[in-house]
Amino acid sequence: MQKLYYYTTTDTMSKILQNGNIWATNLDYMNDSREYLNGISEIRKLVTDSTITEKWFESKQKRKEYEECIAKEIFSEQNGEERQNISSRYTISFCRKKDLLSQWTTYAKESGVCLEMIFESDRTNKYLLYQKDQKDQEKRKITVEKELKEIYYFTKERSNQQEYQETAEKILSDLFGENAENLDSESLIERWAQVSIFVKQYDFYQEEEMRLAFDTMTINSETGKQPRIGYRTDKHVMKPYLDVQCKDGWPIASVMVGPGYNQDVVYKSIKFFLDHAKIMSSALVTETQWKEQIKNYLCHSKKIFPFWKELEQGKTVSEKSIKSLYDKWQAFSLPAKEAVLTDIAEIIKQSKYGLDFENYYLTRSGIIAEKSTIPYIY
Repeated sequence: MQKLYYYTTTDTMSKILQNGNIWATNLDYMNDSREYLNGISEIRKLVTDSTITEKWFESKQKRKEYEECIAKEIFSEQNGEERQNISSRYTISFCRKKDLLSQWTTYAKESGVCLEMIFESDRTNKYLLYQKDQKDQEKRKITVEKELKEIYYFTKERSNQQEYQETAEKILSDLFGENAENLDSESLIERWAQVSIFVKQYDFYQEEEMRLAFDTMTINSETGKQPRIGYRTDKHVMKPYLDVQCKDGWPIASVMVGPGYNQDVVYKSIKFFLDHAKIMSSALVTETQWKEQIKNYLCHSKKIFPFWKELEQGKTVSEKSIKSLYDKWQAFSLPAKEAVLTDIAEIIKQSKYGLDFENYYLTRSGIIAEKSTIPYIY
């Protein structure tokens, strides 16, 4: 499993959790648009640097392919300029770090949220898009499979030698893969453009970003369907986006409220929202997922659900009672523990309240609500 984090506003959070919508923004209208051009440039520098690239090809026993690439001047400055049109490319970015100040200030703003999502590692996921000009506008007709890919922080003048070498090998593997000998010039140039989406300046390495990328031209050619493009206004600029839904909902396991002068009120409102709204999350569909979620909650809070009748009556359970039952649970055999987790899940779903201990709340939806511990700095 891979935990990733999506920083956003509370308004966007509600749309993601209720409708399954995340907007993939056109790369040409993002803060990262210049990073794509950086990727084009840095990859060209890498491929034309024989001290690194030639050695990599020889290690893969691809000396012939290397000589052909250089001879054809596939990675020329002119070809790079021709691939600078990114109007068909859209991305969604995630962070591998939770409660990161730079992400709060850039994407979540005042009392925003950080959504923790649990993706299955090393596999592609299915994503649903609306089709352009379809009659039924409420049904997503286009299904595409995509893999989350890490961002390569790669700048020759800024990276240290060891990191540059390690990252260079990853980029070359993505660029040429296992079948470079079967790729024609146009295919390699297109791969150059695709890999460039995942190359950013080294100075941003602390973001630890992962990214999903969608290309409307590729989707159209592969499915025969044109995705519907939406537009949002930001500082008088009309920014195009794709409305993307993860199949069965995005795998959201927790919602953290960011630093802000009204953090307590926002936290209270989100707890109520998660207890009462109809929530979509593919991380909380099966009984096994629910058990794992409750187990994570108990391990974090070092407490266990005490007596459901007391919860139904809105009574506060004593610390002594909680600790006593938790200690007993620790001594249970594995089958007994699994049975307890199942009982807890059913009780939470049927009750009026979730589990609330020290600003760490397991809601009726199964999603955990919590607060950022970063001091308010706005």
